[in-house]
Amino acid sequence: MFEEALNFPLVQDIYEVVRGDCLLRPTEHSRRTAPERFTVLESEDDAYSRIGSGVLMKYPMSNAGGALLEVPWHNIQSDQAASISELCREAGVQEIAKRLTAFGPFEELIEAHLPEEYSDFIDTVSADLADCIKARLAVGQANPWVESLVEAYHLGGLPCGWDHECQRLVVFMPQN
Repeated sequence: MFEEALNFPLVQDIYEVVRGDCLLRPTEHSRRTAPERFTVLESEDDAYSRIGSGVLMKYPMSNAGGALLEVPWHNIQSDQAASISELCREAGVQEIAKRLTAFGPFEELIEAHLPEEYSDFIDTVSADLADCIKARLAVGQANPWVESLVEAYHLGGLPCGWDHECQRLVVFMPQN
């Protein structure tokens, strides 16, 4: 009963993305499916550039009253993380969220399943998936941003930007 109330099956789904070796390992099917939902990047260099603040993206920032600003990806992630933290506070799940996403063990789990050639993305992947766990604990599948992240990771992609014109995530899909 306690686990159901905290949306544990939805949280377990995030752990299965990691343990199931989906991280940055897209299948042929997911490479065909991803363009229907995301703006797809095939270049690892483009993904690094977007994650490393080299590209500004238009995004309605909640910490600026929803104003459309040109910001780097990490600002968008931080804006969403702040909103998710507030959801956790409102739902009273912040303590369990902290335990489930403690960066030592959680990051070690991700690191063990992330392909070695993408180890530079560990911080981004860890932060994204921790936010997904927190949001699912707080509101189930009611957060469209989080559900887009979860879907991208399920498909073997790496969210790395926002396409304002298409109103969807930009996702790096490794080709190997």
